[in-house]
Amino acid sequence: MTDCGFLYIATGHEFIEESIQSVKSLRVHMPDVKTCCFTDEPELAQPWFDTVEVIDRPFRNFLEKIPPLSKSPFQRTIFVDTDTVFTGSMLDVFELLSSFEIAAAPDPFWCESPHLPACFMQLNTGLIAYQNTQRVRDFFHRWFADYERAFNEAGKPKRMHDQGVFQHLLFESDLRLYLLPVEYNLRLTCPQLVRIWAPAKMLHARHPDLLDLGRRVNSRSDVRVIWPNWRHFLRGDLFLIGRRPDRFLRAWAAMPKMALKLFLRS
Repeated sequence: MTDCGFLYIATGHEFIEESIQSVKSLRVHMPDVKTCCFTDEPELAQPWFDTVEVIDRPFRNFLEKIPPLSKSPFQRTIFVDTDTVFTGSMLDVFELLSSFEIAAAPDPFWCESPHLPACFMQLNTGLIAYQNTQRVRDFFHRWFADYERAFNEAGKPKRMHDQGVFQHLLFESDLRLYLLPVEYNLRLTCPQLVRIWAPAKMLHARHPDLLDLGRRVNSRSDVRVIWPNWRHFLRGDLFLIGRRPDRFLRAWAAMPKMALKLFLRS
């Protein structure tokens, strides 16, 4: 797949270090795939990526990642955020791009947007697979323009995400869109279900033990639930079909929650 590759965008020392750790994990599962990194510190990235492109004037916000998408050196590209760890091969996504123009996985949060059907879910832009065609590049140019305008109108907030604009533009576009399974972008900001027999392909979070977590998750093939931290465990709830078994389950789940609360208070 000489026309295929992974794209990273990393500015600032911290994010470049993250991208290096990510691409190291990528090489374990896809040793021959090409990689490219857009960065403002090329000397740090060059030993780890096949191609390095320079960002002269970084934005230092979410505007950063959109312009390089249309400058990818690959005909079929998978862009990934720097805070990612690969736990399996994604070469099948490149095959998918022979039939679809753009693909991404659902964002784990319910993000209903005004003027859109509630069922048109928001996608996580930490992984975008796409054909590098003029149609898709035009989509990225419009994404940047619309997001920059919304960003400026909102007073340039530090944490204004780009996904809402991306969602609106996808709804209006005629691009052939494919929804990737969550296992291809396990965004661990809330509990995630890994389906039966489905290996996790990429974990997406800032956590020191993601590689170990990926190995543990993929050591089993039954249904698996990943809890990001104990806070989610305390606030989460469990349900079974049928009122009687549901009462037993809720009583059983309450015991470790009570024990954890007492431990945290001590």
